[in-house]
Amino acid sequence: MLDLGSIVPEPAKICRKWCEICQQSFTLLPEDVLPLRSYGMKFLEDRLMACIDGVALRSRDFYEQQGLVTVTSPEERAAEEFSWSDRLEVEPINPSHQLFLQWRRSFSRRAQLWLHSLLAACILSGCDLRVRLGESLEGFRQCPPELYPLLLSAGLIGLLQDRPVRSCLGETLWLLCGSSIGSHKPLQAPGRPPPQYGQSLEFPSSGHP
Repeated sequence: MLDLGSIVPEPAKICRKWCEICQQSFTLLPEDVLPLRSYGMKFLEDRLMACIDGVALRSRDFYEQQGLVTVTSPEERAAEEFSWSDRLEVEPINPSHQLFLQWRRSFSRRAQLWLHSLLAACILSGCDLRVRLGESLEGFRQCPPELYPLLLSAGLIGLLQDRPVRSCLGETLWLLCGSSIGSHKPLQAPGRPPPQYGQSLEFPSSGHP
């Protein structure tokens, strides 16, 4: 997980455990890490919310706000040898705008699968879908059509929790990732734990969500 405050990563330990019942190992992920994702929850929220707000995937301002590149003045930008778009092609930045596009598509597809269940939950809970849902989504006019399912899912969860849409995106992402394949690894030999068992794995961590 990249340290978004400074580009220097910090090591963190994650543990693998062994389940005797299902005969598989599994990973105990930190609270700010989603399954199968290499970046922290806060960064995922910020990037996807920026997408919902209509911020371009290649946005230089977003990279600067997140501390991924050095903040530059208009004068410095004018004096640069390459334009920002050309720089992304010549000197790719990690995480890339292609990864942002992949996030946008994958979370939106998952959200589409949850819409019927979330709508049913809101109806059973007596939520005012006709008025309150529309009001909660009124400020998101720049949202790309591709992200409508994700925005609507966050809006429905906001109704259920009586909270603003922006503050519910994290819960929405957790719900969507909960429908993904788990982190259990099948054994190579029945009855024998995999090589990772009892060891610690290290990965770069920011120390904050």
